[in-house]
Amino acid sequence: MKTSKTFRELLNELQKMTDEQLDCDLTIVDEDDEYHAVEMVSEWHKFDDVLDADHPFFRISMKH
Repeated sequence: MKTSKTFRELLNELQKMTDEQLDCDLTIVDEDDEYHAVEMVSEWHKFDDVLDADHPFFRISMKH
C-alpha cells in the first residue's frame, strides 16, 4: 500500500475541498493523536542536502 503522496495528488485532494476547508489552518495529526501546525517552506533551495534542489516540503511545528 502506498502511503506517501505526490504534490500533484495533494493538489487533486485540495481541489475537492470547500472554500471554508481551504481557509482552515494546515494541521496534521500524528499516530499518538497529537495535533501539530504545519508550515509550507517556500525557500527550498536553502536547506540541507537530503532533498534534491527545489524539492518542496512542509515543516511540522512540534511546539504546542
